[in-house]
Amino acid sequence: MRKIIHKHGGGMNHWIITKDLIENGASVGIRSTSYPEGLEPESLPVMFQIYDCDGTLYYEGKMSEHEFDPLDDFGTGFAGCTAIKYLENGRWVEL
Repeated sequence: MRKIIHKHGGGMNHWIITKDLIENGASVGIRSTSYPEGLEPESLPVMFQIYDCDGTLYYEGKMSEHEFDPLDDFGTGFAGCTAIKYLENGRWVEL
């Protein structure tokens, strides 16, 4: 399983990619290096989506806090993504 280096010191936002919509699932399971072994994605409270500059949805995942970490650590450098949205009260909201 590939892991991505967590570039930001400070907080311990755990995140994991649960759905890859552009590479037939190749990126499913990519996670922050702070992600503890055995932590189930279902236990993470925040759902996120990562988009490219054209508004195309590339990835979905779960994280422990509302942060840019999945976009900064993975989405931008790996796939050129530029936006992240969170599910809040049944609506996707861009941070």
